[in-house]
Amino acid sequence: MIVYGYVSSDILPCYVFCFLSGFSHFLFIPLSLSLHIFLAFVGPNVKMAEEYASPSSTASQEEEQLKNRNLIIYSMAEEYHTDALTKPPMTLSSFVNIKPSTGSVKKLVIRNFKDKPLMLENYTEETWQKLKEAVQAIQNNISVKYSLEELYQSVENLCSYDLSANLYKQLKQLCENHIKVQIHQFRDDSFLKEMDRCWQNYGRQMIMIRNIFLFLDRTYVFQISMLSSIWDMGLELFKSYIICDQKVQNRTIHGILLLIEKERNGEMVDRSLIQRLLTMLSDLQIYQESFENKFLEETSRFYASEGRKLVQKREVLEIKIVINLFMVHRLSKDIMIQLKQYMQNQDIPGNIDLTVNILTTSFWPAYVPKEIQLPPEMERLKENFKNFYLSKHSGRKLQWQSTLGHCVLRAEFKKGKKELQVSLFQTLVLLMFNEGDQFSLEEIKMTTGVEDRELRRTLQSLACGRARVLIKNPKGKDVESGDRFFCNEEFRHKLFKIKINQIQMKETVEEQTVTTERVFQDRQYQIDAAIVRIMKIRKTLSHNVLLAELYNQLKFTLKPSDLKKRIESLIDRDYMERDKANPNQYKYIA
Repeated sequence: MIVYGYVSSDILPCYVFCFLSGFSHFLFIPLSLSLHIFLAFVGPNVKMAEEYASPSSTASQEEEQLKNRNLIIYSMAEEYHTDALTKPPMTLSSFVNIKPSTGSVKKLVIRNFKDKPLMLENYTEETWQKLKEAVQAIQNNISVKYSLEELYQSVENLCSYDLSANLYKQLKQLCENHIKVQIHQFRDDSFLKEMDRCWQNYGRQMIMIRNIFLFLDRTYVFQISMLSSIWDMGLELFKSYIICDQKVQNRTIHGILLLIEKERNGEMVDRSLIQRLLTMLSDLQIYQESFENKFLEETSRFYASEGRKLVQKREVLEIKIVINLFMVHRLSKDIMIQLKQYMQNQDIPGNIDLTVNILTTSFWPAYVPKEIQLPPEMERLKENFKNFYLSKHSGRKLQWQSTLGHCVLRAEFKKGKKELQVSLFQTLVLLMFNEGDQFSLEEIKMTTGVEDRELRRTLQSLACGRARVLIKNPKGKDVESGDRFFCNEEFRHKLFKIKINQIQMKETVEEQTVTTERVFQDRQYQIDAAIVRIMKIRKTLSHNVLLAELYNQLKFTLKPSDLKKRIESLIDRDYMERDKANPNQYKYIA
């Protein structure tokens, strides 16, 4: 006897089975959820078996149980060998290839389900209870007694019966109930660590929950634009019930700022904790509105306080210089606006646009002033500005730095017009050729008043560089006494605006020594500030460790002897002292 059909499990009909009478096993054939396999054999020795009717109550009960389990049985009668146990186990292929004893026709028909198989009674409630237990186990950090595959399949089954909306709602409510009670776990003595632990655990839990409900997330939730994904839904719940609680948020922000302040004051803090908490604020999209502004305000107050302390100790920091440069630039801009109004009111003629930058001497490197002869029109502009500025600021002294000046000249050559960006010295030379065709080195020197070495460098840039707007006679790379210069009427260049750079001046050994000393004098304030800053944080340091810290912080090359001089200077000024027991050890004096 062969009995075959499909069996309904606790979930859905999944297999076609085949039982061969006289054998000790079933053959299970996988069945698609949307297909129903029906086998029909036609032949004189094969007929459909009628349902067996048993007078015994036991048989009736068994048949009723089979019907209740949704078991559909078709039976066939076929002759088989009486000594069946001696045959090899029958396989699916041998079953399909059974041939009737006469010339019968075998036919395989595959048909779709007319209706979706009915769901077992209470299946929805039982399945949700199973999923609920799994989620609660994850939230309570205990093992889940169901396999991930079984839970995933349960979610897929519920979704296939149009229960996705209710399933998403139930899951959200379950997560919401869990996160509500988490706010009570934070203790005063370790608030930030408790917050970090809660956030890290919650993230791991939501990842596991999303893996179980992945089918729901990628089908139903993905298709509804108004719904948040399961991960985003979890973030929104954490944000609403934990971090957006005003007391919790204030303590979190204040705690992070306090750790940052401690580190700035030289204390050891857990940087990874700060990083994780800031990442949390960023993931919850409240970093800017809740933390960034307060952080910038605290940072501004901290450096303002440090700046006042350093100024009181007569230490100059780079940040102070930058602020003053900005103020100088803004002040110069305002002055030029007032100058234009002044010249218009005074009805002062002129076709030269003048821009002057007012520099405070103490904030800029020292420059040696050089006297030059300006053309009459430029000299008048200089005097007009001087009168205007001193009328606004009486008692001040203006010192013109001609080496820092630059001009824009519009020149006309045979090949077209050009705009030349040049230094003030180059400008004085070029303007002479409005009055003549050629000049000697000595004539140019007498007219401009530029120092000999500086003038040679200027003429070299105009007549021997890449943009040769002048012609030197005789030709050569260097400018010599007796050389004569002509305007290059045939000058051509692919650009309209051309910048002509000055030739760099080669320093002598004596000049290099003087320059190095001046640079060191300018940098000694930075060195002093760095030493004091390090000692204030570390309180006590050995000589070698202090040098290593300085080399790490300062961005320019230093000799140990120079650093030793600055350390001795700070000891003399009572910023620090040597340890009496160990002279190689330094102590900070508050």
